[in-house]
Amino acid sequence: MAGVIVPLAAVLLICHVVGYSSLSYNAVIRLPMVAGWDHLLPAWLSRLHPRYKTPVGSIVFIGLLAFVFIVLGNLGVGAQEAFQLLSNGSFICYALAYLVMFAIPLIARGEKPGWGVRLAAVSGFAMTLLYAGLSIFPIIDVQNAASFTVKVSGVVIAINVAGVLYFRYANKQKQALASI
Repeated sequence: MAGVIVPLAAVLLICHVVGYSSLSYNAVIRLPMVAGWDHLLPAWLSRLHPRYKTPVGSIVFIGLLAFVFIVLGNLGVGAQEAFQLLSNGSFICYALAYLVMFAIPLIARGEKPGWGVRLAAVSGFAMTLLYAGLSIFPIIDVQNAASFTVKVSGVVIAINVAGVLYFRYANKQKQALASI
């Protein structure tokens, strides 16, 4: 019986990994495309292929970026540590976006949500902050836990600093074009 179940489970696991990777990749390639439409990134990221109507520039850009992160994440570490570095870094970036979302009902001007919404926002904010804070620490055995923490924190900080700097640059470009 195990001779049938084990290969079937392996095939299902591979299908799951391929499907999830495809879903994630397809979701992420839309981000530069939309930023290109909003003139926050170069327009070539938002151009669609004439026949397939896919954002080729965005696909290539995200593919190259993913390749760079995968190569850097695997330098000098084992497979489990590399996987955790990459997944924790990406999930912390998502968590930061959720922190902003949960903060809106609490601190946004003009917002007067009810106590139920505020309580849910505080709870969501606290749990997301706890997740982001704890995710910088490894949950598997690694050669150097401090190095892991520095790598994950450094990647998240570098990504967000680069985003802020580019957003400021793009806004200055838009203001300069608007004043002409």
